[in-house]
Amino acid sequence: MVPLEVVFFTVIAIFGLVGMVRGFLRELGVTLPLIVLLWAYSTLGERLLKLVEQGMVRVGHPLSAGAGDLVSFLFFAITLILVTFISYQGETLAFGGTDPPGIQGWLLALLVGLVNGYLIAGTAWYYLAYYHYPVLVQLPLTPMAQTIASYALPPIVLRPLLPFLVFFFIILRIIR
Repeated sequence: MVPLEVVFFTVIAIFGLVGMVRGFLRELGVTLPLIVLLWAYSTLGERLLKLVEQGMVRVGHPLSAGAGDLVSFLFFAITLILVTFISYQGETLAFGGTDPPGIQGWLLALLVGLVNGYLIAGTAWYYLAYYHYPVLVQLPLTPMAQTIASYALPPIVLRPLLPFLVFFFIILRIIR
């Protein structure tokens, strides 16, 4: 099996290439919903998850500990996939203006695409780790993967900044 950090960096690289194709301003339009989603996860995630678990008990499917971790991870993963798909699909929240010409525009688009890839892959990895890797991962992790999972994933790095980032991106969207 491929180490988890290889998959992580590959996904980030793919989103970087997608960013170069889509352009800097359209990629910023994807960053805003991803930041809002991370903020929603940090403030409402556990409450929403409890509602899902209560609903499963009501329909007669109480969860065991292992199944609870799987359902919890799937809740966060599916909402992340849905928000990502909706953000990239069709008419997006593209920021106004024109992309910078030439290499400067490509580099900015690449950078924002890499950030979006980091937000997506890193958030998925965070919830994989948080719920004890219920799917897809062969343990034990490599030392590099353990370090990344402990210190470098978006919900860990950005948690104290999320309200400010949401505000900043909304203001940036309005001003442009």
